[in-house]
Amino acid sequence: MNILVVGASGAIGQAVVFELASDEENVVVVTSRSGEPMQNENRTNIHSYSLDLSDIERARNQIASIVQREPSLDAIVIASGILRTSFSLIADNEIEQMQINFLSVMEILKILIRKYLRRDLKSVVLIASTSATNSDGGRLGYSSSKAALIAAGRTLARELGPDGIRVNSVSPGLIESEMVKNTINDEELNSLKTRLFLKRLGTAEEVAKVIRFLVSKDSNYITGQNIFVDGGMSW
Repeated sequence: MNILVVGASGAIGQAVVFELASDEENVVVVTSRSGEPMQNENRTNIHSYSLDLSDIERARNQIASIVQREPSLDAIVIASGILRTSFSLIADNEIEQMQINFLSVMEILKILIRKYLRRDLKSVVLIASTSATNSDGGRLGYSSSKAALIAAGRTLARELGPDGIRVNSVSPGLIESEMVKNTINDEELNSLKTRLFLKRLGTAEEVAKVIRFLVSKDSNYITGQNIFVDGGMSW
């Protein structure tokens, strides 16, 4: 399988890449803002490219260049996203989050789907967040952008289903990552753990295994779904 992973600089994106690349038959095409090879990358089946979602026009040009070099894709995983906390209504960073987390994603998906429609493309997975449905204060831009991503996924699933393309989203909860460490203090984090059925944070690797399932043939009759990987947070 040839699989494109957009956004490999975060914990979940990196875990997805290494989970998929562990099967040597897979070719994993990776994008990040820097375009530099991933840390500890020593596999020949990982191809790295630059993709900057903060600038839509630049992103269009970069993704067009990538599709010229990659003749086929079986699956697309969108793992990009930023989180900025602000209690100022409609602050500049709220707009930035909508830009990177949703609007730019729709632009590049439009290019990718047009390119690979009726070819080998069979699965699209969008990484959303439990913040889309269980939002905390100060996350207007992040929560709204991830909710929009889930809604777009369901719409695309309906539109692309007749062409045999499945579209699903995955909503991770509290995952061990720099994003969680940088936005939630230890006291608040310990309090949140008590609300989880499993009483612990999840790992990026646990999320990656769900995504591997969704891009595989084992999930051939699953589409239009948003799957929570959150230890019971969203019950």
